Amino acid sequence: MLSQSEAVTAVRQVLGEPTRGGELRAVQQGERLWSVSLIEPDGRPSAGGAWLVGPDGKVFSISSNPGIHDWPLALRLLDEVYRAGVDHAVEPAAFEHRLRTLTEEREALVKRVLADARAGSLRASTRQLP
Repeated sequence: MLSQSEAVTAVRQVLGEPTRGGELRAVQQGERLWSVSLIEPDGRPSAGGAWLVGPDGKVFSISSNPGIHDWPLALRLLDEVYRAGVDHAVEPAAFEHRLRTLTEEREALVKRVLADARAGSLRASTRQLP
């Protein structure tokens, strides 16, 4: 497991120095991951998202927009990847793309359930078989 400062350093290496006077802060997420956010001078997280850093120092950019990336799903997937020991086969850009696809699929499923509800197909059937 990386230390807090190592997680911040990993993100800094990917980003370069933060702009606008912000500072990078890391918070441990479970046993294996760190989330690193850019904190504005007023103490608020910068808009746009954060980064998840694995125990190997890989940096995954995750959008703060839940329509783009499902944050809880990203945490769960990366935790499982590292737990299963298959992190060597996961590149950040490919993971980020797959997470976006999964998030879009989730949003489509939500819309489908709403359409089903509007169509009445989620009601209990009153029809009885003879």
